[in-house]
Amino acid sequence: HQTLQLLCDLSVGYNSVRKLTKLEAVQFLLHNHTEENFPFLAINPGASSLNGGGLTDLRSRTLFYTTLSRMLLVELADSEEEHFERFYQPIAIATDRVKMSIQGISSSQLVLDESVARAMFIGVCRDIRGIATSFNTKFSYSLLFDRLYPDFTSLLLVAMETWYA
Repeated sequence: HQTLQLLCDLSVGYNSVRKLTKLEAVQFLLHNHTEENFPFLAINPGASSLNGGGLTDLRSRTLFYTTLSRMLLVELADSEEEHFERFYQPIAIATDRVKMSIQGISSSQLVLDESVARAMFIGVCRDIRGIATSFNTKFSYSLLFDRLYPDFTSLLLVAMETWYA
């Protein structure tokens, strides 16, 4: 968590972000932010995500995506939407997995344990929160909103009906 916090602190200044985005390691982060490369992005089915280290992992997800999004904004200024689409792809895949899980819960055909599906949903929400926290221009918000509406907003509604109604 301390390493992630340091990277986040380095990503605050415009000049430092411009320099960071030129590093090969940062490019790897921007293009490969998946569960396979970053274990804290995975939901452990054997443990509740809100007990033990799970809450820290959720906070790390938000901080991770806040940091990555700051760096992505530098690339978005230099290019078109394809950088954002490529960046958002792992989150879209996770969103699809959550959608399938929730549909299984509501139809009584459990694909995953309900607590795991709920933790996955919270994780995706944390990821999106991290992205939204960093985006500060009309262009970047538009890119995010175009990805969230209507697919994610309908998932959000179904999740609230399933778990909070």
